[in-house]
Amino acid sequence: MAKFYSDDCDYYDGKDAKKYYFKDDRVLLEGMDRIGHASDTPAFFYFHMQSTHETGLLQDKYTVYQPFKKSITTQGMNGEAAVNEYDDKVLQADDMIRQLFEALDRKGYLKNSMVIITADHGQGLGEHGVSGHVDWLYDPQVSVPLIIYDDSLALYRQRTVARHIDIAPTIVDRLGLPQPRGWMGLSLLHDSIATYSYHETGKNGLETGLQKYMIVYTPQFAHGDTASQRIYKYIFTAKTKQEELYEVVSDPGELHNLVESNKDILSLLQHRRRHEKEEMFGND
Repeated sequence: MAKFYSDDCDYYDGKDAKKYYFKDDRVLLEGMDRIGHASDTPAFFYFHMQSTHETGLLQDKYTVYQPFKKSITTQGMNGEAAVNEYDDKVLQADDMIRQLFEALDRKGYLKNSMVIITADHGQGLGEHGVSGHVDWLYDPQVSVPLIIYDDSLALYRQRTVARHIDIAPTIVDRLGLPQPRGWMGLSLLHDSIATYSYHETGKNGLETGLQKYMIVYTPQFAHGDTASQRIYKYIFTAKTKQEELYEVVSDPGELHNLVESNKDILSLLQHRRRHEKEEMFGND
């Protein structure tokens, strides 16, 4: 990250810490100690937390859920002990975020500010018989939190579903700046929401060697109908031609594959997958 950002901003890496191991999120608090108080100059902070990562240090005081298995790897990350360790790490991350808010507040950075809390991916803990996050498109891997703190009266619409690519448009919209034409996301300050969201894994999967595609279809949300909410997920495995279709509002565990019972939605999303793939990536 230093290679990309250090030339035009103040960059602080955990390896620069004097007090803590670089995979210990307390390095963020140590870094905040080096930051002066807020001034009239606009400021931007980016914090990358390690708590919930496999290699992130878990402090003993957060080992609330027992029994837990410490320092595990992605392989075999399932069972009660693994889930408890992950929950302990989430508890630690939550407290680290609280302490970061306190540090930002003490130095005046929360005034007239917005804070985005999100994650780049989830983590499988044995659901669907898989662990990790690289090559899978089930909800434990792709469903992440998105929390927006804003000390103003700006109205953020209540969302059941949003996308990573909606975050940057929301930020520039909140700041009163124009959205670059190449951006595909939608600001969450408005009522509009994407009917379709397209996703794929890498061509040479690190965990499975299989490339997968996913379409998320939210028909009712697109038209403001909250009385009968539906979110369909269509997953296609290119090599094996395997198809999966889930309605994740009524089936959040994605246990009931609707490929045989909902042919209308299946046909719609099959067509959409071909259209999206060709439009975004060509026929190659």
